[in-house]
Amino acid sequence: MVGIPPLSGRRLVTILPTLLISAGRISTCAFQTPPRSHHLLRRSYISRQFLTTSRGPDSLHVQSSDDCNYFLLKSEPDEFSIQDLQKCEEEEWDGVRNFQARNKIRLMKVGDLAFFYHSSCKVPAIVGTMKIVREAAPDETALDPKHSGYDPKSTPDNCRWDAVRVRIQYIFDHPVTLKQLKERASTDEVIADMSLLRQSRLSVHEVTTKQWDKVMELSATNEEDGDSSPEAESKAKPSPDLSRKRKRAAGSNRKRS
Repeated sequence: MVGIPPLSGRRLVTILPTLLISAGRISTCAFQTPPRSHHLLRRSYISRQFLTTSRGPDSLHVQSSDDCNYFLLKSEPDEFSIQDLQKCEEEEWDGVRNFQARNKIRLMKVGDLAFFYHSSCKVPAIVGTMKIVREAAPDETALDPKHSGYDPKSTPDNCRWDAVRVRIQYIFDHPVTLKQLKERASTDEVIADMSLLRQSRLSVHEVTTKQWDKVMELSATNEEDGDSSPEAESKAKPSPDLSRKRKRAAGSNRKRS
């Protein structure tokens, strides 16, 4: 009888499952890694991608979630663009001087998402997304006499205006233009109901879950159809000069009203 050579602990651990399976003592399922669903894999990939980059992958966009609310924030790109936000990663979203818009600012919670909208430019468009990283707090620019948004009726103890802090999430390779939204609104009730189209003068808008997904789908469609960027659209059809654009004030680096 040929003797069986002694087995090291590591070798025994390696071959023990095979021996037990051959003897019919256990099922092969006991040693199989439970498969992860496509949905979970996709969510994990999305989270990893958008936590580490400011640009989304070409054919993948963040879909809505029941865990947060959605907004749209306007800024004039000559004063503060999404590229400016990309450089600093986080920034105060201040300068809101409309009570209706301010009330929407006060609704924002940490983790909520918002579209970044370039306004008062040749081709107004939704150009990317950002995340709310701090809830509403007194807007310090309202207390600064040198700032264009100074409000003499505001005091340190009773500031009438609030600001939130935002962080860049990613930039659309192909923005969704205002012209595109208006064209789609004629056949899409979800888009037609966007407050951006119904209350165009407001700088802060709430966005529904369905509207968020629709805009994401439009951006993905733009990628598939080719170049529909603001630059391409402005070359195709000249836009009239917009007299509403404000000049940058001393000590100010942005935005809205």
